[in-house]
Amino acid sequence: MAITYGLTLFHCEIESNLLACQHDLFRFKGRQMATAASGTYSPSSLDHTGTHGVSGNQQELNQRELSKRTLRVDTSDQMMRFLHLKGHLGNFVVQLADGWRTTPSYGKSGLLINSTRAHYRMTNIAVYRGKASDLKLSQVMVGPNHYFGSLIDIHRKAYSIEIDNGFPIFSESRYESQDDLKNLSGLRELRTYDMLEFDQAQWSWNSGKCTAPAIVQFLSDKILDRQSAASLTADLGVLTLPNSVIEIPHVDATQVDISAFGATLVINNKLFTLAREREDTMDAVSYCFGEDYADYQIKHGNGLFLETHDFTQIMTPLTPNSSGFITLGRRVDTAPNQTLQLIGVSVPFGYSIIVKRGAMHGDATFKGHYAMAMTVQHTTMGTADVVFLRTPDDQRVKLTCDFPNKDRIPSYGADDERLMPLTMPQGRGVEREIRDNSLAKMKQTPKPRGVLTKSVFNPSMWSYWQQIRS
Repeated sequence: MAITYGLTLFHCEIESNLLACQHDLFRFKGRQMATAASGTYSPSSLDHTGTHGVSGNQQELNQRELSKRTLRVDTSDQMMRFLHLKGHLGNFVVQLADGWRTTPSYGKSGLLINSTRAHYRMTNIAVYRGKASDLKLSQVMVGPNHYFGSLIDIHRKAYSIEIDNGFPIFSESRYESQDDLKNLSGLRELRTYDMLEFDQAQWSWNSGKCTAPAIVQFLSDKILDRQSAASLTADLGVLTLPNSVIEIPHVDATQVDISAFGATLVINNKLFTLAREREDTMDAVSYCFGEDYADYQIKHGNGLFLETHDFTQIMTPLTPNSSGFITLGRRVDTAPNQTLQLIGVSVPFGYSIIVKRGAMHGDATFKGHYAMAMTVQHTTMGTADVVFLRTPDDQRVKLTCDFPNKDRIPSYGADDERLMPLTMPQGRGVEREIRDNSLAKMKQTPKPRGVLTKSVFNPSMWSYWQQIRS
């Protein structure tokens, strides 16, 4: 579990005055008014009829009314501080939304936060994978690059998302029904031709969590670099599939119900529910998937992987250039065999995909900038069961998916520069250089007049002392 030391740790902060820059005051004040208007929740003013037993038009009206009455902004697009993290392959910076101070304070969501907690929370989900020397980041997956805020008590709330120039703003409404809000309607059921199916003789899930001697021996030489390959867990396994190139059918989740695979596509600006049972607080962060990252891993790394875990996750494309697809899978018992079914889903800009706890999925084939909200508690993340894709003769498996606009490649120059990760490969003196470069970059980020840019370094982290000596 991430430990918060609060006031018992000292922090060295580097501050510089930020030159006043133009800011959309109407937009900023509008959000402040929406937040202030919601204040505390008043259960008597809520629409408890929800969306049950009403027409589609009435359902949408109810959702809009619910949103107007109880809307509260949980996250922020104002990047005002940053943390320096050191990964296995390189160094990178997490830009923090406003509210993170050295001393404990309450954030927009009501969570008690401080810079020490930010360090430990972000360290738990820090990832730098791919080609370490690739400064263009085309062969790298890195993050979290931004920390937008936290979502608490998600089982009691409904959410909507506004994308503000590539930065997601989560707003919440109280929703105490035990049913999910129907964000998309008129979806047809999945059909046989929507899915790729492997019978029991064609696939084998060899979990790294298994202690059977035969499985342990089988996995011992399969993972090249377990430290850099780890995704939420050190217990890495292998999923064997019959071919080295597998074409997965694309399912248009705006038209087809994918809930049978434990996932839901939602429209960002309509209310949706994340979970109906209590879960950990979710932290909203961003990750960058290089356009050649998946191919690099297949050719030079440990390849693509699928995973399951005991927590919900939501993934949101941050720009129209965000592309690629997510693989969803499920086991189906059909006597006397257990089959594996796979589908591919692209997430259009303006939508998000919610992956429920226990759902099988793989997102290494995303491209561009994505926001993700999930737990950062390492004990919960330890429930992840991650398997890399291999053929029986140990070739890496490439997953392809034929979907509209699949050739659309992220054009980073067309995206907001603030979304680009601040990264550098490891090397002598690099900590001081990345600090200076990051501070200069943060100065260019539009903020309300009079806000300071701050760099937070934590003496409890080894990277801090390395930086002092560099």
